[in-house]
Amino acid sequence: MDHDRLFKELLTVFFVEFVEAFLPEVAMSLAPDSIEFLDKEVFTDVTAGEKHIADLVVKARFREQDAFFLVHVETQSRNETDFPKRMFTYFARLHEKHNLPIYPVVIFSYDAPKTLAPNQYTVAFRGETVLQLTYKAIQLNRMPWRTFLQKPNAVASALMAKMKIAPQERGKVRNECLRMLVNLQLDPARSKLIGGFIDAYLTLTATEMKQYEREFAKLAPQEQEARMELVSSWERKGIHEGKEGLVIQLLNRRFGSVTPQVKERLNELPTDQLDELGVALLDFASVADLDVWLSQH
Repeated sequence: MDHDRLFKELLTVFFVEFVEAFLPEVAMSLAPDSIEFLDKEVFTDVTAGEKHIADLVVKARFREQDAFFLVHVETQSRNETDFPKRMFTYFARLHEKHNLPIYPVVIFSYDAPKTLAPNQYTVAFRGETVLQLTYKAIQLNRMPWRTFLQKPNAVASALMAKMKIAPQERGKVRNECLRMLVNLQLDPARSKLIGGFIDAYLTLTATEMKQYEREFAKLAPQEQEARMELVSSWERKGIHEGKEGLVIQLLNRRFGSVTPQVKERLNELPTDQLDELGVALLDFASVADLDVWLSQH
């Protein structure tokens, strides 16, 4: 699973919501309409021959001030002993390049260990602290999922799937994540992003699914209907995207790369016509046959 991509997409789309839920001290200073996502910040370790890319660097303006600061967010899906040093390296390079105040944040998303993750990097000389960098540590496997139940928030509804959950509560948590998502009333694309995150990190076993169904049965009929409509909408979109991708792969294999214009036309086809095209293209002799078929449909 591409953990970095999933988290970066979530935080990019819902950065303000992330700050409001998990960084209230930053939310008090942040002007929401000033957010700018900086291009990839690449740092090369010449001595080790390694290249690192900061996960997310956001430039924002202070409220009621003509001054800016950076929020640097790293997501860690593995427990690495040298990670605090890397955070210091990021901080130093960002400070050198931008000369702005920096608020460093780490989201620890691994399942184990559950011991407290480090939140600082210290350099000492003969027992005296020479330098100390402290960063905000958000360790999901130590955060009780119930903390956010009464605080509707898009990022919280997703990250609850990675929080501290008792094995017997996984079905209940999935229900609560989806309940919160329904109440947020997001547009289909954003709902699908959150739903996909929940699906990726809170996949249920057969036993857990029975618990989920029991919890679902307790809901009021109108809430059950809203939940089913929401899940069905992103499932339908996911099926359409999967079939469209398969057709593009088949076309690439037969005729070379597909043009952006053709991809746009494929995206407009309903799912059943993608099925028809997948069968019809087996008889196509050239791209001209594809153009004719698309014109007719």
